[in-house]
Amino acid sequence: MPPINITSVAIAAIAGAILSLIFSYIPGLNTRFAALTKETQQLSMAGLMLLTTIAVMALGCYKVIQIDLTCDQNGIVQAVYIFITAIMGNQSIYKLTPQPKAVQALKK
Repeated sequence: MPPINITSVAIAAIAGAILSLIFSYIPGLNTRFAALTKETQQLSMAGLMLLTTIAVMALGCYKVIQIDLTCDQNGIVQAVYIFITAIMGNQSIYKLTPQPKAVQALKK
């Protein structure tokens, strides 16, 4: 079986999707997150996506994981693309998944 090659963009999109699911479905965390203002929710997710992007880049630069990311000026440009992809994955999953009843009750 050939090895599966995952790009840094795919890792970021998957991480964004997983974070969205965590903040939507983990009991207690989902209600605390839903109680925040919309702006705070957006900034929190953007911050987490930025941390995810930095983590992917750092892990690749220190050769912890093997990815298609260079550790130079082009790598920084790639990191911006990765950041945007992570946000897209995060928001896509958030829009597609139904909200638990406890979260729906808080938003009414």
